[in-house]
Amino acid sequence: MILLEELKNSLNEENIAEMKKLEMPFEWLLRECNEMVEEQKIVNYNINDIVKEVINEYMGQLIFRENRKYDLDRE
Repeated sequence: MILLEELKNSLNEENIAEMKKLEMPFEWLLRECNEMVEEQKIVNYNINDIVKEVINEYMGQLIFRENRKYDLDRE
């Protein structure tokens, strides 16, 4: 389990910048990271790799929603 302080202290500048752009709260990110660690049964993890994966999934969801909204507007 990743702790909030561990997450905050381990983030690199690239991930921090992405989080700020997406207005992503630490608490939400922490929950998503812990779910990923638990679901994939990851024992040895690099926090920044997990954060990057969570950010990429989140951005994918945003793009999907925007595309879906566009498709609905066209219909």
